[in-house]
Amino acid sequence: MGSCRIRTPFSPPLPPEPESHPSRALREALTLVAKMAVKEFCARLAKARKGQGGMYAFFLGAGCSVTSGIPTAAPLVKDDWLPKLRELDAEAHRETRTPSNGDFAAWVKQAFPTYDPADPAGIFGEVIDRLFPSNPERQREIERLCDGKFPGFGYAVLATLSSSSLTCFNVILTTNFDDLMADAFYLFTETRPIVIPDEALADFIRPTETRPLIVKLHGDNHLAPKVSRNDTTTLPVELRGRVQRLIQDRGLILVGYGGRDQSILEMLGDLPPGDPQYGVYWVGQKDPSSVPLAPWLEKHRACWVEQGDFDEMMLLMRNACGLSHPDDHRFERVFRRYKEEFDSLTKRIAARSASSPGTTILRAAAEAAQRSFRGPWEAISKAREQAKSNPALAEAIYAIGLANYPNSSDLLGDYARFLHEVQPGFDQAEEHYKRAIEADPKHAQNLGNYAVFLRTVRNDPAGAEEHYKRAIEADPKHARNLGNYALFLQTVRKDFERAEEYYKRAIEADPKHAQNLGNYALFLEKQRKDFDKTEEYYKRAIAADPNVAWILGYYADFLETVRKDCDKAEKYYKRAIEADPKNTWNLRHYADFLEKVRKDPTKAKKLRRQAGAAAS
Repeated sequence: MGSCRIRTPFSPPLPPEPESHPSRALREALTLVAKMAVKEFCARLAKARKGQGGMYAFFLGAGCSVTSGIPTAAPLVKDDWLPKLRELDAEAHRETRTPSNGDFAAWVKQAFPTYDPADPAGIFGEVIDRLFPSNPERQREIERLCDGKFPGFGYAVLATLSSSSLTCFNVILTTNFDDLMADAFYLFTETRPIVIPDEALADFIRPTETRPLIVKLHGDNHLAPKVSRNDTTTLPVELRGRVQRLIQDRGLILVGYGGRDQSILEMLGDLPPGDPQYGVYWVGQKDPSSVPLAPWLEKHRACWVEQGDFDEMMLLMRNACGLSHPDDHRFERVFRRYKEEFDSLTKRIAARSASSPGTTILRAAAEAAQRSFRGPWEAISKAREQAKSNPALAEAIYAIGLANYPNSSDLLGDYARFLHEVQPGFDQAEEHYKRAIEADPKHAQNLGNYAVFLRTVRNDPAGAEEHYKRAIEADPKHARNLGNYALFLQTVRKDFERAEEYYKRAIEADPKHAQNLGNYALFLEKQRKDFDKTEEYYKRAIAADPNVAWILGYYADFLETVRKDCDKAEKYYKRAIEADPKNTWNLRHYADFLEKVRKDPTKAKKLRRQAGAAAS
């Protein structure tokens, strides 16, 4: 990492180190210059991100939260708390003439003899202790300051940087009480951080290569934040030790920090020369030689990156690292997942027996919830309601919806599926699949549906496989896509080992997905000849959804041909035909059963006529 020192006298030089020590070059370079330009600093971090440097911990102070609407200590003390305290004091002395009723400067000088107008933050602890004398009052005030704040641009970039470089920038320390850093991960990335909001969780302070770590050194605005003078004097021994071990083999980047907390000074002061191993970087507009932390910065040969605005610095960092902007389809996918879960629930409710307790009220609730969707999903819901009974009306609803929401990947994809499956118009269907995927290239459901279209309509196995893979990459736990790809591998590629692998992944993703369970049962029956497992999965499939006609029919055939249980087979043939009276496979197989097993050619002939009518 880059190197320089602040312009203050240095302690004696360190003894020579072995050539292999990872920070030797850093320390030698630290003695050469007084500052490092922010552009160079960002460029060096970008190299580290590519594996050409060490690991780093960001240390965030109050200055990072200013653009998110949370004031730093100085303006908070000067412009908010001191006027409130003076008003309280004036109320208490309303009947007497004291400085409380006169000049503000005179009142402050009397109330806080050490007050320096150039450094209002210096009396932060005294003011908060006097204005909010109890712990609950202090906590309510900190919650007020943090409530409803949205993470600024710098937090968004840092979350993106950390989530894309979990081995390099996976540690974030902060003295702030707010939730801005954690919120930035939730809002702008798919990564979920581990947050240590209280000293009681110090045992869990350990970095991982799968999730970023946020350590809130002074607590959380919801959990007894440490703001009084006594609270911030020292850090608990276990917390201090854990943090010291955490940063000793990293570089430490201090951003937006005032450098005056006694507890932080003590924690850092205990680090031996040479730790943090990859150097210390003070990022700020203020010359670090003037802050209380200056002797420690000097001892550890820190480098001053003169950049006072957190958001501006992170903008340069974003460009240097080539980071992407947040995915603008992320929240669409969140809502889509919600809608898929809702659809799954309504399907389960619809499958319940009408005589089951609570069925009537649940169906009414599901219908009411379905009608309450707005935006593109309102059009999708209404069109789906009409798709089978009145496809012309459904198409008109889709047309109106697309006129209002022409770039909705959900609506485009659902209309493509309608044109593919319900109202055949294959060229139009393909056009809308392509438009849907262009609108959101990571829409797993559209990618998977288009893969099915390419396989079944266009007879394009290469194109189908490409889109199956894209769909699974977009959502590795999308059970329907996993199951469809397994079926493709089984029936088209004849790759039975991989097919079974994907069947298992599909069932793990959704253990109650009836189609996948039924397809795997058929796979076990025809390919593996494992009949006990076959029956197990047929039963699981029917338990998951008792009304899937093809599963009932194949289970009936299994019972007839493998188990030789004709009475049970007939029971399931009847259930299969009741579930779908137009399923020609079930009608013909039951006709064969009636003719060969039950010796009833009259009834068999009737079923074959029914199958012929259904096929025409």
